[in-house]
Amino acid sequence: MRRQRNRDDFFEAAMQILATEGYVGLKQGRLCDLLGVTTGSFYRHFPNWLAFKTDLLEAWRQSRTLELVAMADRLPDPLVRLHELRKATLDLPHRAEAAIRTWTANDEDVAAVQQDVDEQRLAVTTAAMHELFTDPETARNYAHMGLFLLVGFEQLEHPHDVAQLDWTFQKFLAHVQEHCDSGRPVQS
Repeated sequence: MRRQRNRDDFFEAAMQILATEGYVGLKQGRLCDLLGVTTGSFYRHFPNWLAFKTDLLEAWRQSRTLELVAMADRLPDPLVRLHELRKATLDLPHRAEAAIRTWTANDEDVAAVQQDVDEQRLAVTTAAMHELFTDPETARNYAHMGLFLLVGFEQLEHPHDVAQLDWTFQKFLAHVQEHCDSGRPVQS
């Protein structure tokens, strides 16, 4: 007997396809085959492919960015905030995120969501850097550097060595702490 599928099952399968086949592999038939369901099951959850794509991207944005921003915003110490974001970054679906970024070249809706994700991630990092550096330009530059590390890792590294990403972010945060204006020790 087939297991009943829910919307999250479709989203998880879509992220798996994005990670393994890229956005060109993300098709309704492939998605249903992976889940072992018919297209009728798909249509019980989504009225059409556009609605699925919209909901998939919103679920990714919500769980992989907005929830992390909310978690970070609850932490008063900017270094603790940055280290918690570092830890959360290690669990991102890096291959799927690389595929989403590639998808943006061919789909304005995807590009708009990706831009918002980048802006949200940059904003939370910039806010922490502004608490550590008195010079606003320096704070922005360090925040951009952090985002560049993540995007570069996702685009270049395959297979993804998360330990290497962690090492890189730890070195980056040690450098931030060494050069920040507060002179406080790095907390992990």
